[in-house]
Amino acid sequence: MKKASAPSSSRSAVRNVAMGSVGLTANAALSTVLPWFIIPTALSLGLLIRDGKRLSRQRRTLAAQGLRLKRRDISRAVVEALAIKGVVMFVTLGHDDILALSHSAANQLFEHGIVGAGTEIVDWGFADADRTDGQFLHLTTEAPGAPIASLQEGLGLDTVANVAQPGHGWQAGTAELAQQVVVVGTAQAAVEKIIDSASKPVIVQLDSHGK
Repeated sequence: MKKASAPSSSRSAVRNVAMGSVGLTANAALSTVLPWFIIPTALSLGLLIRDGKRLSRQRRTLAAQGLRLKRRDISRAVVEALAIKGVVMFVTLGHDDILALSHSAANQLFEHGIVGAGTEIVDWGFADADRTDGQFLHLTTEAPGAPIASLQEGLGLDTVANVAQPGHGWQAGTAELAQQVVVVGTAQAAVEKIIDSASKPVIVQLDSHGK
């Protein structure tokens, strides 16, 4: 006899784990260059562990009832998670954080001789200026990071614009690092939470259609 499919709440649990995995990966990567992503990374890890435990409990409960998660439901949940989290990250990061990470990674490749000195890389400054032409692109690049940048400027701290330069970022002094990690990091986590909350109506709609 063919087992019945699990309810939509189980697909929602899978979606939460997938979204948490994407968020943790992104924040962990950014924290290697941007100190203020340490707290968001820690929070993402805690939420992922929580959601993972909830999913495990749900699967055990479903198994006891003769139900199971179908591969189709898991695949659908993962695709939904990637789509939602992709949009959230696009809005939250405003691209400048990704550019800083890419620039830092390129510098590391040069320093370790993995990439030759003659290799061409993107002029990030030009690319960034080119992206901000037009009101819509401005909103998707500078506006999302404005609260964090304003806080950093008010405290006299590095912003994403210069954090990858020598002597900045993780190479800054202890006092500045402490403010970046604790004060700015808390603000970054709050911004992410607010934007994540904005995606809740979409998730509710997905769950209601899946019932």
